[in-house]
Amino acid sequence: MESVRVMLLQYGHIIQIVDDPRDVAQQEIVNIVMEIKGPITFSEAVKVACQMNIQVKHYLGNRNLMAGDNKRYHDLREYLWIIWTATE
Repeated sequence: MESVRVMLLQYGHIIQIVDDPRDVAQQEIVNIVMEIKGPITFSEAVKVACQMNIQVKHYLGNRNLMAGDNKRYHDLREYLWIIWTATE
């Protein structure tokens, strides 16, 4: 049993834990909006986030962000809209 515990401890040191890509995308977009300190559309903030962070770009995919079929884009927009309106 001790050997299994040692293996799991070693395994935990080898494997790097990756953040949830949705959380990374949300944080990147919020950071961009905060840095701009001026009016920016959500679409523009997402485009900048995709340019600055490859993980965000891969999470949202190569599809047109404005297209109705990009569920991740729309989910991000709705979630951040709820967060921003709740803090006002």
